[in-house]
Amino acid sequence: TDGSSPTFDKGNGRSLCQVIFNVARFIYSIAILSLSTVILFAAIFTGQTHAAEKGIPNMATFFILMTFMVLLSILEGGQGCIIALQWVDDYKFADSHPKSLRCTSLAKRGDNLERFIVGRQFLVTMIIFMINYFCGSASVEDASVLGIPKIMNRLFLVNGLALAIFTIVCGQLTAQMNSVCCMLDFINTRFMIVATYVSIAIDYSGIFHSVYFVRMIYSKISGIPIESNERNPSLKKKILFCFQVFLSLALLSFSLVMTFSALFSNDTNAWDSLPPYGSIIVIAFCMSFAGIMDGTQVALFAVLGMPEDELLYHSNAHKNRDLILTECHMQAFLIGRQIIVTICTFIIARITSISATPDGEDNLFGAADAVQEILNTGILGAIITTTLGSLIWRIIASSFPVMFLSNPMIHGIIRACILFEKRGIGSSSLILARWHKFIASYQHDEVYVQGADE
Repeated sequence: TDGSSPTFDKGNGRSLCQVIFNVARFIYSIAILSLSTVILFAAIFTGQTHAAEKGIPNMATFFILMTFMVLLSILEGGQGCIIALQWVDDYKFADSHPKSLRCTSLAKRGDNLERFIVGRQFLVTMIIFMINYFCGSASVEDASVLGIPKIMNRLFLVNGLALAIFTIVCGQLTAQMNSVCCMLDFINTRFMIVATYVSIAIDYSGIFHSVYFVRMIYSKISGIPIESNERNPSLKKKILFCFQVFLSLALLSFSLVMTFSALFSNDTNAWDSLPPYGSIIVIAFCMSFAGIMDGTQVALFAVLGMPEDELLYHSNAHKNRDLILTECHMQAFLIGRQIIVTICTFIIARITSISATPDGEDNLFGAADAVQEILNTGILGAIITTTLGSLIWRIIASSFPVMFLSNPMIHGIIRACILFEKRGIGSSSLILARWHKFIASYQHDEVYVQGADE
């Protein structure tokens, strides 16, 4: 109107391009999630799943899947909340969130935080294996739904991509997005209290005490002492600990022997084109990669509330935390990490899930039919994955978070997760998280904490 020629603001131009890019990512992510959901539900209600092969009604399979999704979301979001709230004074939310206080108080008691991490991780891994066991279609010959092209059936249905995307977005990422900023509201439920007790009880059973043995070795090699909130154990407790370590190592060895035996006898759901030695290489790679990323997440949550002066002496750890906090990359990291870890877990579940027919003749090592049916659920693969592909890394990261984040590789891994998130596969979780937050009436933690301070 003033007669001057229009100018182009490069900053606004970049902002507009970024908005367009983000909108495109959301549309792409919602489309992928919708397609995966339709294909998965079509497979369930047309009886093209493992559960249908076992005579389980289609509607029952659907409810089994939804139950596992709810349990998975509770466990996935609850872990970060309990770890991060260790740095918050209890009095700030004791009155407003009594159930959250009960969870955090239980985790603060002695070394229960480590026990919770151990037990929770097994529950998460076992749930993913059970989802694959009931709702996967790997063993369903010529599985096909909705008349879609064969290559899409192969990719989304037979190879399990639809099931993996649905699990990642609906069962994991949505909960994690809200648990980052609404920790107090998220774990203020009876379900989280039960999950905390069950997780700690699993660790007390000694099934995964081999990870503590590895941590002791790591401590000796690195020269960094293991910090404990409990008094020196008595002789009886030391003997019990040694027995539990022996039991755990024996169980892990048994799981490895049975799984590798099934691999070399072609009694697993591994791809036909993948030879046994190739399967072992894929398993080792997926476990190592997923384990490092699991440890990175635990270590980052552990240092989020750590005083600034404590991190200044560790430049790499300080740089990694600043990358997450000051550059607002927490959500991107969580999304990218979770997608990669869960895909790795589904790959491991597919390769290690035993598929021997329990007919008394072809059972592994002559096991009874009932025992063979239990082995077919993937419990052995879950034990292996939990121990070697997650817990060892998580326990080390929990015990030595600053040292773990000081590893130069971690910065590259965080960048890789952020870069992977930019592909947009999990962006729809942000939209689902907003709806979840609205329906559940979650509020940011600052609302309660600042109110308590005033």
